[in-house]
Amino acid sequence: MNVKDSSLYVTEDDIYLFGKGEWYQSYEKLGAHPAIADDGTEGYHFAVWAPNALSVSVVGDFNDWNDQTNQMARTKTGGIWETFVPGVPAEALYKYAVESSGGEMTLKADPYAFYAEIPSGTASRTADLAGYTWNDKKWLNTRKKSDFLASPLNIFEVHLGSWKRHDDGLDGNGPAGDTPESSGGSFLTYDELSDELVSYVSKMGYTHIELLPVMEHPYDGSWGYQVTGYYAPTSRYGTPQQFMHFIDTCHEAGIGVILDWVPGGFCRDAHGLARFDG
Repeated sequence: MNVKDSSLYVTEDDIYLFGKGEWYQSYEKLGAHPAIADDGTEGYHFAVWAPNALSVSVVGDFNDWNDQTNQMARTKTGGIWETFVPGVPAEALYKYAVESSGGEMTLKADPYAFYAEIPSGTASRTADLAGYTWNDKKWLNTRKKSDFLASPLNIFEVHLGSWKRHDDGLDGNGPAGDTPESSGGSFLTYDELSDELVSYVSKMGYTHIELLPVMEHPYDGSWGYQVTGYYAPTSRYGTPQQFMHFIDTCHEAGIGVILDWVPGGFCRDAHGLARFDG
C-alpha cells in the first residue's frame, strides 16, 4: 500500500545528506508520521535507521505486538527501513522489533518519536503535531530584531519535575501511578507550569527560562540526562500540544526558552539507542 504524499518517503538525496551528517530535517521523515494511502486509508508512515539489522518491523497495540504483521522494507542504500501501517490512530503505542545479525530480536523505542508512553512504560506513541495555533508572532519578530549582545540577559535554570510539586502525598506522575525514583508529590503539568512557572519567572525579572532536558527519559532521578526520545518532550507533564502551549505562554510573556540537549548521554536501557541494531 503506497502513501499518497510521496514526500514522506526517504529519497536518495536524503540518504546522501544523512551519510554526511547534514540531513538537518531528518525528523520530517524518520519516526512516525500521519499519512493517507492512495485508496484513502489513514494510518502512519514509519521510518528508522538500523543499518546492521537483518529485519525490522513495527509492533504495537494495533497489531498485538506481533513482529510478523508489519514488516518494514529496507532502502537500497543507507540502512533505513520504512513502511506504512493502515488504521493506526494517534497516541497508539509502538516499538520497532529489530533483528540483529546474530538473530536476536529486541524491541526498541523510536528515537525520532514525537511522543512516548508515561514512564515506567517504555513504548513510543504516535502523534499528530498539526493543528496547534501559535500566538507568539510578536515574540518571534522582536527576537529577530534584537541585538542580544547589547541586551540584558537573566536566565532561570529549572528542572520542571522538581521546581514545584503537588502537595498530594503521591510520588512521580500522580494519575499515572507512583514511581519509586520520585518523591515529594506528583508533577505539575505543562498547563500548570504555563501558569505558575511563567508567572514566577516574569515576576522575578528573568529574560529566559533554561530547561534541564525535557526530552523523554526512563529514570526520574537522571533529571533528563539519559535520553531515549530525542524529539519527544517527556509525557510526565503532558502531551506534545501541552508542551507547545507552555512554550507559547513563555513567549507571550516575553520569556525566551533555552533547551539543554544531551545527544551523547543516551542510556543503556534495553529500549534505548545503545546497541540499537545489535
